[in-house]
Amino acid sequence: MFSTLWISFGDGEPCSRRSAANGCSSKLDGDLSISNQQCVLNEVLPMTCNEQYEMRVETMDDMSLDGMSRLVCGFMNTVHPESQILSGIQPDYPSVSKATVVGMPCDQEARDRFRVCFSKLMSQQITPPIMSGTITTRFWPVVDADSREPIDDLFVIGIVIRKPTCLQPTLHTAITALNRQSYVRRGAYTQRVTPTVVYAWTISAVEKQKFTASSSNAKAARKSA
Repeated sequence: MFSTLWISFGDGEPCSRRSAANGCSSKLDGDLSISNQQCVLNEVLPMTCNEQYEMRVETMDDMSLDGMSRLVCGFMNTVHPESQILSGIQPDYPSVSKATVVGMPCDQEARDRFRVCFSKLMSQQITPPIMSGTITTRFWPVVDADSREPIDDLFVIGIVIRKPTCLQPTLHTAITALNRQSYVRRGAYTQRVTPTVVYAWTISAVEKQKFTASSSNAKAARKSA
């Protein structure tokens, strides 16, 4: 996959080996970031794939640029302001409320390629382009459950999406090798957007713009009165 493309608008690797070993568990807190800056190998987490989380287990070579662009596009087109794509956490199907930390092998070279190629994905395979700062890539070290020491080159990779609250409704489109298509996240699945949904989205955006303009005009009129 890295022979094609892969971004980091964010802070890359925030976790030192020392800080990763000092924590005690790898749960997700309210702002969708892993607490203590670490993940504990084989720990079971109370979470599942849904409209805010996608969890997957794959190697760097198995990652698909087109697949990632569809996922990002789908999350950008949901109503939720925050979401995450987590590689290295295995959903425990058929359970709907558990997932297991397994980690994803990736050395320094692979992590650098990830950042470079993902930045190209954001600028070339999503339209309209996503605002800088909206998406952050994170590398959380996976630590041994007993020693709490980081395991060499084993990480959970997080793509953290935080949409600005001021962002106007925008239908994003993924540009893949085969076509240009819009997607939306519904439940645990990323689905193509139908023409009916596109029409409804357009009407919603127009109505919101009209309401905003009307409110601004009303405020201006009261001030001048």
